[in-house]
Amino acid sequence: VVENLSDGDQIALRANMTPLNEMDSITQRAPAVATLVTNDTTPTLKGTAVAGTTVKLYDVADDGTRLLVGSTVASAKGTWSITSTLLTESTHSFIATSTDSAGQISAPSVSFQLIVDITPPAKPAPAQIMDNAGDVTGAVSSGGVMDDPVPVIKGTGEAGAKVKIFDNGTQVGTAVVGADGTWSYQPSTALTEGNHSITATLTDKAGNTSAASDATTFTLDTTPP
Repeated sequence: VVENLSDGDQIALRANMTPLNEMDSITQRAPAVATLVTNDTTPTLKGTAVAGTTVKLYDVADDGTRLLVGSTVASAKGTWSITSTLLTESTHSFIATSTDSAGQISAPSVSFQLIVDITPPAKPAPAQIMDNAGDVTGAVSSGGVMDDPVPVIKGTGEAGAKVKIFDNGTQVGTAVVGADGTWSYQPSTALTEGNHSITATLTDKAGNTSAASDATTFTLDTTPP
């Protein structure tokens, strides 16, 4: 399961942490739960632990090496919240442990996978305008004239990205890039006669937005001679 987390979003790390006398299990990587994607390089992770215990949050490497990224004391209600130190753009696997006043350390929580992605999608290619009305149909060259008031607007981009379509600088619709890297949008209301300039942006699952595409322009003329 992949979800979109924007900057500042908090991530729940549910930890049932029972104090132990031994630390052996801490070096073992627990099974991972669902992976999330974010463009926040200092996410806040939250969870539960025994009230008053010291909670430590670790980023675990593939070889099992643990990097401490934050610590706090669980509240009287047994909740905790830690804002991570600056994370690199990569996949991170978090575990948490709690330590009581006697120095006993819990087993680690279930591993929580988080992908940090701060790279925006590539600038999309100019959109293609498809005229499906009148005697002349098909793709409309940029700068051309057409008579279809609800043309199909098509493009390409990063699979899964959300597309925002703009006409003369105003957003008019959205689409999602399919697995084949293509998207398509058709206005639900007729465009006005006159000049139009279509651009599009792509926003990936982490919330990074591309530069706007170069404009595809056309003139809509539905008035007969």
